[in-house]
Amino acid sequence: QFEEIHGPEKMEEINKIKQESLLTVIRYFIYRRDYGSAEKLIVHVSDDSYKRYFNAMVLIGKKDYLKSLKLFEDLYQSIDKVKRNEQDQSFFELLALHIARLYFQQKDYIHAMNYYSKIPGDSDRFYDALYEVGLVMIKEKNYEDAKNIFSLIKMHHDHRQVVNTDDLRS
Repeated sequence: QFEEIHGPEKMEEINKIKQESLLTVIRYFIYRRDYGSAEKLIVHVSDDSYKRYFNAMVLIGKKDYLKSLKLFEDLYQSIDKVKRNEQDQSFFELLALHIARLYFQQKDYIHAMNYYSKIPGDSDRFYDALYEVGLVMIKEKNYEDAKNIFSLIKMHHDHRQVVNTDDLRS
């Protein structure tokens, strides 16, 4: 009846809000390490990409890193690079970061570096990835490169602090 009264557009908007709320609750359960509750809700997620993403996150929580890595990589490969919009790009970068971290955790630094390198310099996640590249350099005993990377991150951080302080003075 609601759709008849308010139209399909309003119904679509309500369903979108329901899904966004569901995703927020799933994130909360994963954050709280309540993986059973998260799994019960994941089956109700309508977007297959998010369903697979959250299943992979639950697997990380359960320390099943290889299955999680497989799910993340399959999902990463399934995102169409041609049709990717801004939201998809952000999700794509998040997947790359998760995959890189899983490879890092497994001490497979070559594959980790491959996925870190997929995060562009203008991404919000770039400096997280760069920091973790520095950690790879330390693990590989390449201390000079690690030092240079951490110096670059510090310069970026210091610059942001100056810009933020200048904004407060305006």
